[in-house]
Amino acid sequence: MATTTSIQTGTIVRCALRVNGQELGIRKAVVMGLFNEADPTSGFGVWFYTQGDAAIGTLSLAFEREMTVVGSIDDMSERALLQLERGARDFGGAYALRLAVSTLRLRKHAARRGY
Repeated sequence: MATTTSIQTGTIVRCALRVNGQELGIRKAVVMGLFNEADPTSGFGVWFYTQGDAAIGTLSLAFEREMTVVGSIDDMSERALLQLERGARDFGGAYALRLAVSTLRLRKHAARRGY
């Protein structure tokens, strides 16, 4: 039986930030996608974007049962989207997320400017 998930790339969640096996508290993160696309039970790659650019200390693995959905990138401001886009620039694993964020940011910018 195939397992489906309700959490998609670009979903903003709250989950535990773990560094070196130690939990540092609950933080906001953006879901970058499934860790293994072929196995939906493998967990999700999450990026704690409020902690800085995508790097070792800001990336983690989380499972659906550990996450609380708080929104999506659609709810973010143009400025927050710009920071998210910049933070994901140099991280190859965030390409799909960066593309979605960039498209949304440009759409919001055009709407604000009245283009």
